[in-house]
Order: sequence, then C-alpha cells, then structure tokens
Amino acid sequence: MKQDKSIKNLTALALKRPVTCFMLMISMIVAGLISSKLIPLDSWPAVNAPAVFVSTSYPGSTPEEIERLITKPLEEALVTMSGVNSVTSRTSSGWASLTLQMKFSTDLNVAILEAREKVDMVRHLLPDDIQRLHVMKFSTQDMPVVELTLLSDKSLNNDYEFLEKNLKMPLERIQGVGRVELYLRQPRIWVQLDPDKLAMHRVDIQQVTRVLQEANFLKSVGEVQTDDYRYAVTPQGQYRDIEDIRAQRINERVKLSDIANVHYALSERQWQRRVDGQPAVGLDVFRESDSNVVDVSNRIRETLDEVMQKPQLQHIDIQYDRDDGNSVEVSISSLLKAGAIGAVLSFFVLWFFLRNLKLTGVVVLAVPVSLSISLAIIYFMGFSLNMLTLIGLIIAIGLLIDNSVVVCESILQQRAQGDSGKAAVIEGVDKVSTAILSATLTTVVIFLPLLMGDSNFLTVMLQQIAVSICVPLLVSLLVAKTLIPLCLYRVLPDSAVENESMPDKIQQKYRKALTWGLSHPKRVGALFLIMFVSVTLAKSVVDKSSSDAQSQKRQQIFYEFKGEPDLDKKLAFLQQIETYLLDNKQSLGVKKVYSGVSERGAWTSIRFVDDLPKSIDEVKKDIRDNFPESAYAKASLQRELGSRTAVSVYLFGRSTAQLNDLAEQLIPVMEAHPYFADVKNSSEGDVYEMQLIVDRQRAMQLGVSTQEIATKIGNVMRGLNLKTLRTLDKGEVEIIAGYYEQGAIPMEELKRLPVMESNGAILTLQQLVEIETRPAPRTISRVDRQTQLSIEMNIEEVSHKEAAKAIEEMMNAMTLPRGYSWGLGPKFAEQDESMKDMAFNIVIALFLIFMIMAALFESLLLPIAILSSIGLGFVGVYWTFALLGIGLGETGMLGMLVLMGIVVNNGIVLIDQINRFKGSAEHLQQAIVDACSTRLRPILMTVATTVIGMLPVLFDSSSADSGVLDYKPMAIAIIGGLIFSTITSLAFVPYCYYLLYRLGQGTSNRLAEARAYANQKLSRLS
Repeated sequence: MKQDKSIKNLTALALKRPVTCFMLMISMIVAGLISSKLIPLDSWPAVNAPAVFVSTSYPGSTPEEIERLITKPLEEALVTMSGVNSVTSRTSSGWASLTLQMKFSTDLNVAILEAREKVDMVRHLLPDDIQRLHVMKFSTQDMPVVELTLLSDKSLNNDYEFLEKNLKMPLERIQGVGRVELYLRQPRIWVQLDPDKLAMHRVDIQQVTRVLQEANFLKSVGEVQTDDYRYAVTPQGQYRDIEDIRAQRINERVKLSDIANVHYALSERQWQRRVDGQPAVGLDVFRESDSNVVDVSNRIRETLDEVMQKPQLQHIDIQYDRDDGNSVEVSISSLLKAGAIGAVLSFFVLWFFLRNLKLTGVVVLAVPVSLSISLAIIYFMGFSLNMLTLIGLIIAIGLLIDNSVVVCESILQQRAQGDSGKAAVIEGVDKVSTAILSATLTTVVIFLPLLMGDSNFLTVMLQQIAVSICVPLLVSLLVAKTLIPLCLYRVLPDSAVENESMPDKIQQKYRKALTWGLSHPKRVGALFLIMFVSVTLAKSVVDKSSSDAQSQKRQQIFYEFKGEPDLDKKLAFLQQIETYLLDNKQSLGVKKVYSGVSERGAWTSIRFVDDLPKSIDEVKKDIRDNFPESAYAKASLQRELGSRTAVSVYLFGRSTAQLNDLAEQLIPVMEAHPYFADVKNSSEGDVYEMQLIVDRQRAMQLGVSTQEIATKIGNVMRGLNLKTLRTLDKGEVEIIAGYYEQGAIPMEELKRLPVMESNGAILTLQQLVEIETRPAPRTISRVDRQTQLSIEMNIEEVSHKEAAKAIEEMMNAMTLPRGYSWGLGPKFAEQDESMKDMAFNIVIALFLIFMIMAALFESLLLPIAILSSIGLGFVGVYWTFALLGIGLGETGMLGMLVLMGIVVNNGIVLIDQINRFKGSAEHLQQAIVDACSTRLRPILMTVATTVIGMLPVLFDSSSADSGVLDYKPMAIAIIGGLIFSTITSLAFVPYCYYLLYRLGQGTSNRLAEARAYANQKLSRLS
C-alpha cells in the first residue's frame, strides 16, 4: 500500500543517512530540553468562565428592598445584552449579585463593556447612596496563587495596621505579585452623630453629610502659563488629619465636634476564620497574569521566611492553605518520578521478555526521546505546563513504548527467519507498519469528538489533556519508524540473535485454548454473551457508588440558622462541632479542621488522613449522629463543590415566603426517605424584619414627606460613606458618618431618632410611625427573572436516575399553589448531559476508529472483530469499579475514552498477522492459531509496559492531596479495562474474525450460486 511504501522509504532513509537521522533527533531533543526551561508553568490553563458578574453592596437593607430597588432594575437592563443565555441573581441583606451566563464564544471584554453601558443606563433608577457597582469576569488566573492562614496565641483582630506593615506591604513589593488581600477589620474614621445634640442645635444629618462631602475635595481646574513655566492649578480642600474633620464647621455656630464624636474605629466584625478550633486571619496573594506561578510562589516563600525572622512576628505562625506554585512543582516531580519509575519497571518487564540488555535499552529509549521532543512541540503550540497537560503526559508515558516494542519484535522475527542487515530491519518495520500506524491513529482520533460540537469550559480543559497525550504518541510513532530501527541495526550483530521466546508452556496452553475455542464457537459465544450481559449488573453497582477518592479526603459541614443570631451565637454552635471533631481526631481520621463564620452563614471543612480507620460512610454517620441539637441552628454534612452526590431540587413561584413554606413541608418528607441525607433549605429560612409604617396623615399635617422619613431611617441604619482621608501612617482611610457604631442599632435609639419638621420643630420617629415585626426571607434567588428556592441534599447509595424518580413521586404527592412549579437541580441535568455526551463521544470515536481500520485493512468486516475488544474493555472497567466499590466520575469516564484507543491495538496486531498467515496456511483455523501465537509476546509486552507505566499514577497521592483533580479513577479505568480486554480479546478477537470470515465466505458462495443460477436461466431462455 502507499503508506507502507512511504514508511519503508522513511526507515530506509534513516538507515541510509544515520548521521543525519541522529543529528535531527539530537537537535529535537535539545530543543525539548531548552523548551522545558522556557515553557510557562501554571496551575491551570488560562480560561475565562463564560459569564459576567455584577455585584454591589447596600448595607443595612433587607433582601426585599434590595430586590425591588437594585436587583430587578439591573435584571431588566442586563437581560437585553447580546449573547446572554441566562441571568441568575442572589439578593441578601446588604448585598446583591447577578450572574450573566454567556455563550462560550462571546468576547468577554466586549460583554463587560456592554454590561457597564447597560448599568449606566439604569443608574438613575438605583438608590443615590448605593456603593460602587462591580462588573467583572472570572478567569482561572484570578484565583490566589497562595492562600495563607495566620495563627497566634494572641488575638490578631485589632492588628490590621501591624500586619499590613510587616506582612502585606512586603508581599506587595514582590515582583510578579498583583495584589494582597488581608481579611481583617480595617481602621476607619467614624463620625458618630449624637441625635440629642443634633436636635438641640437644630441640625439635620443631610446638612452634615453635605458639608463634609463638599469640604473634602481635590480637583484639577486647568493650567496657568507664566513666562518661564506652566503650572497645573489644583484647588485643595482635603482633610489633612482627623483634627481637620473635627474642626469642620457645619454652620456659623456649630462645629462637627459639637454634634459628633469623631474617632478612629475598626470596621464592623463580619467574619471569623478558624483552624483546628483556634481563631485565625486569612491572607491571599494574587499574581500578575503574565508572571510565572512557580517563580512568584518561591519569592513569596522566601519573603515570608525573611520577614518572619523579625522579633515582633515571633508570636505568629503561618500555614499554607494553598500554594499553586508548590502544587505545580509537586506535579512536575510526580511526572518525573512516574516517568522514571515507569521507565525502570518497563525496562525490567521488557528484559524479562527479551532477555537482552541492548535490545531492552533501545526500546526503552523511546520514552525519554518522545517526551523531550513533545515538550518542544507543546511549547511552540503555545501551551503551558499545568495540571491538565501534566496529567496527559503522565498517561502518555505508559503508551510511548508500544510502537517500539512491536517494531523490535517484528525485526527480531525477520532476523530469526534468516534475513540480515538492513533488509531485516526494513522488512520488519514494513510488516507492522499498518498495525502501528492504525494503533496510533485510533488512539489519537478518540479525542476528536471532544473538539466537535459546542465549546464549553470542560471541552476547553480536556483539549489540554488531549494535546499532551496525542503529541507524544505521534512523536513515538516517528521514533519507532526511524530512531529505533536505526539503533537496532547498530546494536544487533550480523548473525541471528539468540533470543528466548515466550515460554513454551504458556504458548502451548494459549494455542490449545484458542484451538478449542475455534472448534466450539457456540460455547465460546455463550460465554462472551454472559460477559457482556453481566456488565449491566456491574454498572448498576457503580452508578449507586457514592464513594470516590475526593470524598475520602474532605467533607464540608454547613449551618442553617433561624432568625438572625449574631456572630458570637453562631460561633458558639460551631465550636461544639469543632470540639467533637478535634476530640475524636484519631477515631474519625481527621487531619485538619477549617471553619468560617460570617453574617451570611457558617461552614466547617474537614480534611481526612490518607488511611481512614473506618469507611467514609461510617465516619459520616458518626459525625451526623453527634451534631448538637439546637432551637436556633441546624448542621448538615455536604460534599465539597463538584461532588456527584450533592444534588438539589428547585421550587419556582412569585413569593419567597410562600416558597419557604413549601420547603418546610417538603424537607421532612425528604429527610424520612432513605435515598436522601443532609437535606437543607439553601435560602436558610426566614429572618425577622421590623417594619416601620408611616402615619401618612400625621406626616402630611406636620409637613414631613414619607420619603424624607425613609431616607432618615436609611442613614441611621446604614451610615453614610463619605470621601476618604489620606494619611501617611494609615494610608487611605474611609470616613463613615452615622448614629450607631457597631452592629444593629438599639430599639430605643431608633425610636428617639429626631425627624425635623418643615417649620423647624423637632419630632422623634416614634411619633410618626408604628412598629411591626414579621418574618422575611434571608436570601432571594431568581433565575431568568423568576423567584427560585433550592433544596439541597446528598443522595445515598442510589443512582441519579433513582433519586430523580423518588423526588418526582414526592412532588406529585404534593399540591403546589397556582403559579408555582418545581424542577430538578443542575446536577441531574449534568448527569444526563454527561451521559449523553459520553455516549455521543463513544459513538463518534467508534465510527472514526472503524473508518481508519477499514481504510488501512481495505475491509468492512475485519474492523468489527477489532472493535469487539472495546466492548470487553468496558466490561472490565465496570467490574473493576464495582469490585472496588467506587463511583466512575468524570475522570473515570475520560479514562474509558482513552481506553478505547488503547485496547484496539491488540486486535489490530492480531488481525494484521492473521491476514499475513491466512494465504500460506492450508486451513483458516491453523492460520489463526499460528498468527495469534506469534503475536502473543509483543501483545503481552505492550500491555505490561502500559499497565506498569500507569501504576505510578495509580499510587501517586499528590493529585488527590492537591484537591484540584484526582486522576486515579482514570488510571483505574485504563488498567482494569486493559487487563481484562487483553485476556479476553486474545480469544474473542480471533473468534470474531473466524465467524466473520465464514459469514463472508458463505455470503460470497451464495451470491456466486445465485449468479450461476441466474446465468443458467438466462442461457436457457436464449
């Protein structure tokens, strides 16, 4: 065939020009070594999430008020943007956020500009005192490169300036660092107005804030030209220090210090971080987008090691919660370790089969050469060396040696048949050229379906893995056609190599078993039919498995509070669970306990040791059974983000209060069902809201508008953000004016709030309003302008399909009010979509593999025999996961896709050899047995080296420890499926070939008889 001739020419050229071949290879290897130093290192590839985020804060406001004043106007404006798929919003006390899910092909820079224009168009509809509106996108490079936790035996809550000077500022000066966030209460200037003094001096708060805003300014008004110079004119009225603020005159008779206490104070305590039951302070470091993550991380560590030597910092202990640079270095070290271990183990496996050190060394040479050249290609393609490309390279290590093994075995067989010198090498490569080309292409084309169809975040990520697998495989094909034959020609003596073949007992047993199978096709067919049917049982077990590698490492506890308890009350409940976890560290296998509490909720994250003292399900049960009972709080165990067992149900309707009532009816029913655990209301229930109902008639009689009263109350509750004060020692400090400094304002303070009449007389608030208390939603969620509530839960030992059916039965038994509906959460849809996508990818991959093999073998029947090995591989995968009792997961499914391209290699080698033996044998059965027995050794060698190469990946713990992506399920799928498929396909592929050949011959004979009969009839008629 044409490709055989070109391959033969390529091998002959390498043998004819050995120096040229060596120089080309060396130059590419050197380029790879240089590229390994130049290639960017990163934790993740730079990918923008296809979304635009809009958020703002409005302190002191209720969710319903923010929804009416801010969220809905923004939704109406932003939904008209081009490229928007959906708009979701979440509104809580003092905060509103909107997410615009865009089409993946959308230019986010243009989308952000359009979003800002839309926001500006409705800016006049929003409250005047609203704080800044943030419009942004999210990229993987926006995540912190290093996350630190500061621990001390002394409280650090009041040490913002100290930590800023000694830790934050030195980190900000590091080359490559973009910004540093210190999560601690910051100093600010508090202008605490006294309502009694305001009333006494007949001064209104609006008058005070207007004066303070207008007095604190810096403005450029132009330039003045003199004979010699040009000067910029900047009128300055900025406050120089806090005394300037105190001395500010409100009118001719009143200074600010007469009606307010102006002083430095810390911002309100809104959160607290804890580690192993101890208060902690968080510090995150972000890098510049074009900086090297490893270099920045190393500089951060060096700087911290230096500054922590200062005596004033000796009481502080720093813990690294996240270090992307270290994770990349660990992954690179893991790659080198896996490659070294895989190469060494492969060397001994090959030596076991070949029993010749020179031959073994030449074949193993394909691994470092292919990897080195691949690094150069990946670098010039513009890829970085990140978690995903490293995973691909680790997987590829186990596959790089396959082509070289087949080539080496074929050359040895030619030498054993009497050929010598270049002729043996060229003929040996030529005989397997179709097989190794087909094997490589079938592995590469399985990734094409990932590039077909709509692009999304997952496919973009998987492209990184695909490229880092396909490039080394294609390079290994080139190496197997040029460098390996050249080296074998140089190291092999002219005489035939004394090479021990496969032990006679193994080969004889294989020949005997294969002969029996071909002689008893019905029994063999029944046996394999049972195998294929049994996969349904294994699949049902795998679908119900909730345990995975990630759940063995970490669990998350979330807390639901009734009403609005303060931070101390939330903290008291959280500490009870922390105490139990820390007191039972050994029995539960707890490694670390992280907690956080804020105004919006609380959480506890549990990290487990590698070897748990009992199963993860038993550990979870113990933790649940020891949750404290409380009238105001409830704890629930949830998986971390991305867990396949954390699902939700959505309720839709007009009223959040009504949705909460429906949720309260539904949650007990779900908790009683054995399929579900840790059921919780995502909106965290209601809080109590105090409504101030204005007496409109009295307000009108007194000349006070309701809007004026509302503004007054808002200023009291929220305070007013004034312009900042720039100081040398404290930097830029916020100026806040209000009545009450910390926390919620006392009821009595609110009641005696002065409201000025139009004629100058003073009345208090309680003379103009009636006070009522009612429940109100804590959080309001909306999807595409429809109010939504989510009920979250974990599913236990059941598939998503069974869980969805159970939910449907419960919802059908429940009567929803008119205008209200429900729907399954995105996890159910994602599961269905992932299965559909997987099925689509498998079908397309099968079709592409079939096309390649049909073209190379010039047959439509032979590829069917080869494809049977894929089915056997899937049987092996599902039974492996079923016996291990773990779920398949996304990485396991990706492993199945990779497996499709690997398992067909055995079938290709067998069918190619059978075709060569078929013409010289008297009987087809004998040809099949002879051909398969001669290819037994190279098949076992390639499978052994592939499995051995994957073992370091299987036993490597760095991926699961990093919490980024666990690729053990991928290794399990490849190893389990490959071993099972190899053992079974050695019998089933020849069996399928035998049946298909007989079917083809029978069909041809019948067609020939039909043609002869037709010709006979036509001759008689004539």
